[in-house]
Order: sequence, then structure tokens, then C-alpha cells
Amino acid sequence: MDKSKITVTTALLAAAAFIIFLFVGFSIGSGGSPLLVVLALASVGALIYFFVSGNKKEVVLDDAALADARRMQAPSGMARLYIVRQGFVGGQQGMDVAIGETYRGQIKSGRALVADLPPGPHALSVRMARGGDKSNASLALDLAADSVTVVKATSSMGTTTAALQLSVMTDMSAARADLDKARFLAWHS
Repeated sequence: MDKSKITVTTALLAAAAFIIFLFVGFSIGSGGSPLLVVLALASVGALIYFFVSGNKKEVVLDDAALADARRMQAPSGMARLYIVRQGFVGGQQGMDVAIGETYRGQIKSGRALVADLPPGPHALSVRMARGGDKSNASLALDLAADSVTVVKATSSMGTTTAALQLSVMTDMSAARADLDKARFLAWHS
């Protein structure tokens, strides 16, 4: 689990929003201007936009590829790897996913990616689209032929740190339940 400090830009945006809300609170409490309320709402909108502006357009799997992915069976001689993202914290911010140099994608909460890989060692890495280089995690996998592996990607937030976690799901019924709820996306070209 990698922990990373909040970026300077994020801290400045959060501080600006706090100051604006402080003035709005005092203004509303003393019967002040509705203009400050509009300003506060605009600042919140700008903050939300900043975090989701790094998201890439989602491309869902076609029907045939989706049916194949839902079978949870690796092609003969290959290993099938699923990456599913769950959780509320930062859930609508894109998480960039990479498997070695071959696969690149992005998922939000409730989304999944699937890859058929040759057996052997593979490096899976994730980072938040707007989290900077320090907001990342990686996992070394050694995949066997004809195997199915499901990795759950989650994020958590502390007071001043964000943490990304990648964990292999060992309970395949729980993994199937998570994947059944997920929207499968295509890898970026």
C-alpha cells in the first residue's frame, strides 16, 4: 500500500474552498449576500471538475467480449486477469491501470477491466488520474496457464494522505459477485 501526500494544487483548492465557505457561513449567519452562496457553489463545482477532468472517455466491451469476460474462464494456455474497482472514496475519479507496457486503461468505482495474458510474471500498476506520481500502487503477479485471477483496486483517504490498494481476491464467489455488479470497459489503444 502506497501512501502519498496531497498535491500542492489539491491543498490550495481545498484551502480556497474552506475560506470561501467560511465567509459564506458568516454571510448567511448575518443575513448577507446571496452572491456569496453562488460563489461557494461555483467553487465546489470547480473543485469537483478538477478531480474528474482527468477521466478518460469510457468505452464498454461489445456484447461478445462482455459475454466472454463474464464466463470467468481463461483461454487455453493463457491466464485471465480481472481488475475491478470498488469503493466510495475517490470513486468517480479515474484510476489509471497498466499491465507492463502492453495494456493501459482507466477505471472508476464499479468498473472492471479484463486481460488475457501469457503465463508468467506480470507487473500491475495503478495511479489516480489527478493524484500525481506519488498516488500509485503496484502488484507483482505470477500467473499460471489456464488460471483466473481477480485483483480488487481500492482507495482510501486519511486527513492528509491518499492510499491506493491492490489485492488479489482469494474468494472466487465474492470476486464473481463484484464482477457481476461491474461495468466492463475496453483497454485504451
